[in-house]
Amino acid sequence: MNLENQSSKEMISVLMCTYNGARWLPAQLNSLLSQTLQPCELVVCDDGSTDDTLSILDQFKSVSPFPVQVIVNDVNLGYALNFLTGIAFTKAQYVAFCDHDDVWYPDKLKRSLSVLKQSPSLLITHGFDVVDDHGDKISSTVDSTGYYPPLGYRLGPVDCAGFSILMDKRLLGYAPVSLSPEFFIEINGKHDKPAVGHDELLCVLASALHAGVFIPEPLVAHIEHGSNSSRDTSKDQELLLRSWIPMRLRLPLLRWSQRGHGSETYSQIADSLEKVACILDVMVGELLERGCSADYVNHRLSTVRLRMRDNRLRASLYSGRSNGLLVFARMLQQGCYRKKDSGLGFANACKDFLVASVAFYMRIRRKLRF
Repeated sequence: MNLENQSSKEMISVLMCTYNGARWLPAQLNSLLSQTLQPCELVVCDDGSTDDTLSILDQFKSVSPFPVQVIVNDVNLGYALNFLTGIAFTKAQYVAFCDHDDVWYPDKLKRSLSVLKQSPSLLITHGFDVVDDHGDKISSTVDSTGYYPPLGYRLGPVDCAGFSILMDKRLLGYAPVSLSPEFFIEINGKHDKPAVGHDELLCVLASALHAGVFIPEPLVAHIEHGSNSSRDTSKDQELLLRSWIPMRLRLPLLRWSQRGHGSETYSQIADSLEKVACILDVMVGELLERGCSADYVNHRLSTVRLRMRDNRLRASLYSGRSNGLLVFARMLQQGCYRKKDSGLGFANACKDFLVASVAFYMRIRRKLRF
């Protein structure tokens, strides 16, 4: 099919991956129907659901104004590998990734495609609202103070929220080997929660090519329900998100509440960044062969490694097994809190200093008791 001669309606394939999502799936499917720019198809890759997911999809096929293709995996692949392999089943030039438990705002596809076509980019991501099971807004990726990366760090001009990705499939042509499912299994192993997801792979590539763009406005309501693949919060943290807390304070308070789990959190981020560095190492040759700037690619690799170092140090600071003030002093000396190149910034410096000081005080207090 010659996509250039088709209307914009025929340019976007929606790729949805499902696994036991019957509770949330109807709302997401209805949000697809309400899009001001309808997709040319919906491709669903189901990872072996045992609830009513497949029957809901069958009912949707009978009323959908666009074709719906449902592929049921023979074995459970995990969400990331499921998305990577599902791309091969899509027909359009543009692919929008879709989780089964979100709700898209009506202009999501139209706005995303408009930005993508008006720029030299091959991939866009956008902001999103975080809502609870009742649809009440908890927080947003964007407020008056700026942009909060979903994973706590940025890889370049785009970030890694997979459900916000709209991709031009020409992006895959720049690294056909590195972005294959086989390569994904090689670096991650075959498990449900890989250190590097499909979204990170694509965003790393777009960042290295300088071919990505971020739309700050929220275009999706991302539901936090306790079963999300990316969710890792405690009930204590959820208490901080009650509606009586002003919106601009909720996300900072949530981050502050994670201090008790900080060591594990920052270790996981560092592990993920280490995988990203490995990906870039493997991709460097391919990217340079395709005309990418060596300085830019090496700069991205250097930035990722710096952020990996910062998070390793933060994990040590929050572990309680080392002198936090000494670790903090080392981080200051090494420039971890500089804002340049996605550094941790002044607010995180204040937080780390306070946590290290409290830990030091408690340690002295315990010693003085004996």
